Amino acid sequence: MKESHFIVDRIEGRSLVLQNRNAEIIIIDKTNVEDEVREGDILVKVHKNRYIVNKEETDNRKTEIDNLMKGMWEE
Repeated sequence: MKESHFIVDRIEGRSLVLQNRNAEIIIIDKTNVEDEVREGDILVKVHKNRYIVNKEETDNRKTEIDNLMKGMWEE
């Protein structure tokens, strides 16, 4: 994950709790994101306080997690 990339850790009302690759937490207002956002999405900082959802990286991350989970519940 690049320096300007963040994972949406959780949504608390109108606030988004983001985590960067160093596990640092920042909180932003939902209105700073141009797209609809969900927990687990990857956001890219495009300007001072503006973010967009990187759909490709979000999908790739979801696929990686799904692949890791496949074998966990099978004996």
